[in-house]
Amino acid sequence: MILETPENLWKPEYLLDVESMDIQHKHFFQILDVLSKLCSLINKDNIKNHHLITVLSEIRTYVLKHFHDEETMLQKYKYPDLLDQCHEHDKFMKYMIDYTNEKIQIYTIKRDDAISSDTAALMADLHGYIAGWWGEHILKKDAMYVDHVKKHKKVLSCK
Repeated sequence: MILETPENLWKPEYLLDVESMDIQHKHFFQILDVLSKLCSLINKDNIKNHHLITVLSEIRTYVLKHFHDEETMLQKYKYPDLLDQCHEHDKFMKYMIDYTNEKIQIYTIKRDDAISSDTAALMADLHGYIAGWWGEHILKKDAMYVDHVKKHKKVLSCK
């Protein structure tokens, strides 16, 4: 469901030089760009709740996969702050689940209805939170594991 969008939230400074994570981070921002596009088209009659549900489901699925892959990699390389990273991931997921369940009430909206102005405002707020959290998380938390992973990757490849 990746679309061309006028907004590109990905920034070169998010590159960690850990290829698997860079690829996943870029892909996540492509998904987030779709949410951005959806937010910009909200007042169009053809934009329905099922579009929102589809993008939020894709975000949730991808986030779970990414967090799993990242935590598995950090376990493999015995990253000493793995539990802190897991805690940050858990806090993000809890926020997403609480927000979509309690504020947007994703399970009660009618799929074929147009997105309401209240839901649109909540969605734009969620989009801002996600984009901000991911950018900051990559630059601050993920950047902390880069040297450790590279060092231990070399050690394992030499064995």
